[in-house]
Amino acid sequence: MLIENAIFTQPDHSVFSADYDGQNLSVPASEGNMHYDELLRQGITPADYVPPVLSRGEQIAALLADTETSALLARKLEDVIQVLDASPDIAMTQESKDWATDRQTKRDSVP
Repeated sequence: MLIENAIFTQPDHSVFSADYDGQNLSVPASEGNMHYDELLRQGITPADYVPPVLSRGEQIAALLADTETSALLARKLEDVIQVLDASPDIAMTQESKDWATDRQTKRDSVP
Protein backbone atom coordinates (compact mmCIF):
# COMPACT_ATOMS: atom_id res chain seq x y z
CA MET A 1 0.00 0.00 0.00
CA LEU A 2 1.44 3.38 -1.04
CA ILE A 3 0.99 6.05 1.62
CA GLU A 4 1.77 9.70 0.79
CA ASN A 5 1.10 13.21 2.11
CA ALA A 6 0.40 12.21 5.71
CA ILE A 7 -0.30 15.21 7.94
CA PHE A 8 -1.99 15.58 11.31
CA THR A 9 -5.28 17.47 10.99
CA GLN A 10 -5.91 17.96 14.71
CA PRO A 11 -3.67 19.85 17.15
CA ASP A 12 -3.66 16.88 19.54
CA HIS A 13 -2.44 14.52 16.76
CA SER A 14 -5.54 12.35 17.17
CA VAL A 15 -6.40 12.38 13.44
CA PHE A 16 -4.34 12.62 10.29
CA SER A 17 -5.00 12.83 6.58
CA ALA A 18 -3.06 10.78 4.03
CA ASP A 19 -3.27 9.49 0.49
CA TYR A 20 -3.60 5.70 0.52
CA ASP A 21 -3.00 4.36 -2.99
CA GLY A 22 -4.11 7.75 -4.34
CA GLN A 23 -7.28 8.01 -2.23
CA ASN A 24 -7.27 10.73 0.44
CA LEU A 25 -8.48 9.45 3.80
CA SER A 26 -8.97 11.00 7.22
CA VAL A 27 -7.70 8.46 9.74
CA PRO A 28 -7.92 8.29 13.55
CA ALA A 29 -4.44 7.84 15.01
CA SER A 30 -5.32 4.84 17.13
CA GLU A 31 -3.79 1.38 17.27
CA GLY A 32 -6.05 -1.23 15.77
CA ASN A 33 -7.06 1.04 12.89
CA MET A 34 -5.70 -0.78 9.83
CA HIS A 35 -4.68 2.43 8.05
CA TYR A 36 -2.89 3.80 11.11
CA ASP A 37 -1.22 0.44 11.75
CA GLU A 38 0.01 0.34 8.14
CA LEU A 39 1.40 3.85 8.48
CA LEU A 40 3.36 2.74 11.56
CA ARG A 41 4.49 -0.49 9.87
CA GLN A 42 5.98 1.55 7.03
CA GLY A 43 7.72 3.86 9.52
CA ILE A 44 5.89 6.95 8.29
CA THR A 45 5.33 9.85 10.67
CA PRO A 46 2.65 12.37 9.63
CA ALA A 47 3.77 15.98 9.36
CA ASP A 48 2.84 18.22 12.29
CA TYR A 49 -0.51 19.93 12.44
CA VAL A 50 -0.55 23.38 10.85
CA PRO A 51 -3.41 25.63 11.98
CA PRO A 52 -5.41 27.15 9.14
CA VAL A 53 -4.86 30.80 8.30
CA LEU A 54 -8.01 32.73 9.12
CA SER A 55 -9.39 35.33 6.76
CA ARG A 56 -9.90 38.86 8.09
CA GLY A 57 -13.64 38.16 8.41
CA GLU A 58 -12.98 34.95 10.37
CA GLN A 59 -10.59 36.82 12.67
CA ILE A 60 -13.19 39.51 13.34
CA ALA A 61 -15.90 36.88 13.94
CA ALA A 62 -13.64 35.12 16.46
CA LEU A 63 -13.03 38.41 18.28
CA LEU A 64 -16.72 39.25 18.38
CA ALA A 65 -17.55 35.76 19.68
CA ASP A 66 -15.43 36.53 22.74
CA THR A 67 -17.73 38.35 25.19
CA GLU A 68 -14.97 40.39 26.82
CA THR A 69 -13.56 41.57 23.48
CA SER A 70 -17.04 42.31 22.17
CA ALA A 71 -17.81 44.43 25.23
CA LEU A 72 -14.54 46.33 24.82
CA LEU A 73 -15.30 47.02 21.17
CA ALA A 74 -18.81 48.19 22.09
CA ARG A 75 -17.39 50.65 24.66
CA LYS A 76 -14.90 51.99 22.10
CA LEU A 77 -17.72 52.34 19.58
CA GLU A 78 -19.73 54.30 22.14
CA ASP A 79 -16.77 56.67 22.55
CA VAL A 80 -16.62 57.21 18.79
CA ILE A 81 -20.38 57.78 18.61
CA GLN A 82 -20.19 60.37 21.38
CA VAL A 83 -17.46 62.24 19.49
CA LEU A 84 -19.49 62.10 16.29
CA ASP A 85 -22.65 63.30 18.05
CA ALA A 86 -20.73 66.19 19.61
CA SER A 87 -19.18 67.23 16.29
CA PRO A 88 -21.65 69.18 14.15
CA ASP A 89 -19.30 69.09 11.16
CA ILE A 90 -19.34 65.27 11.13
CA ALA A 91 -22.71 63.94 10.07
CA MET A 92 -23.68 60.45 11.11
CA THR A 93 -26.04 58.67 8.74
CA GLN A 94 -29.33 57.35 10.05
CA GLU A 95 -28.18 53.85 9.14
CA SER A 96 -25.09 54.27 11.34
CA LYS A 97 -27.21 55.63 14.20
CA ASP A 98 -29.63 52.71 13.88
CA TRP A 99 -26.73 50.25 13.89
CA ALA A 100 -25.21 51.91 16.97
CA THR A 101 -28.57 51.83 18.78
CA ASP A 102 -29.05 48.16 17.89
CA ARG A 103 -25.51 47.36 19.10
CA GLN A 104 -26.15 49.18 22.38
CA THR A 105 -29.44 47.31 22.86
CA LYS A 106 -27.71 43.98 22.31
CA ARG A 107 -24.89 44.91 24.66
CA ASP A 108 -27.33 45.97 27.36
CA SER A 109 -29.16 42.63 27.10
CA VAL A 110 -26.01 40.60 27.86
CA PRO A 111 -25.96 39.59 31.54
